[in-house]
Amino acid sequence: MVKKGQVALQIQTEYAHRPMPRITTTIQEKGRVVHKVERNLGRAIESIEEKNRMEQSIKRQHTEVISIIKRSQIADIAAAIEPDKKAARGGRLSIVEQLQRIPGIHRIYHVDNEGNFSDADATNEFKRNFGPILKGLPEIIDIFSLVPGVGITRERGVYEVERSKLYLISEGSHFYFFYVLRADSGVEYEKDINDIVSSTARS
Repeated sequence: MVKKGQVALQIQTEYAHRPMPRITTTIQEKGRVVHKVERNLGRAIESIEEKNRMEQSIKRQHTEVISIIKRSQIADIAAAIEPDKKAARGGRLSIVEQLQRIPGIHRIYHVDNEGNFSDADATNEFKRNFGPILKGLPEIIDIFSLVPGVGITRERGVYEVERSKLYLISEGSHFYFFYVLRADSGVEYEKDINDIVSSTARS
């Protein structure tokens, strides 16, 4: 936990091997993801020696992010941590970065086009909250038609699975579940999500 004035930020750094081996540091405020730092590793851990080295890398990344946050202003956290990230994309935010900016407390799950969640913890968490939906996930995914081309690609769009609570977002090559834990009364979630999907399709 890092405190910046009246704001308390929770910092968590972990290793994951799906959908790609990576070290991810998540910065949250009151359960809302403020920013993520991901470092792709190229390949998964295959030995005890690599595991030990990875633990050191996790600690180092965690310490570096905390150090940067302590030196920066709250509004500038993302820019301070990854100053060249948006510039490399011509100033555009990714769909996840835009979704994270929607007001309220929410959770985003990454799902591939075959219905596989990014890791086992995400699968178990989703199953606890939406067990019947998880069982019928292949049918729900089929709402978005397949598009001819290389690999599995589907129509882009948003489907409201549970009213004002759970939305399935198709980005074409993969999906996101957007789960609203505590809604902001001034937000039209389906419209805002649709606007984000539409804007990223044009960019």
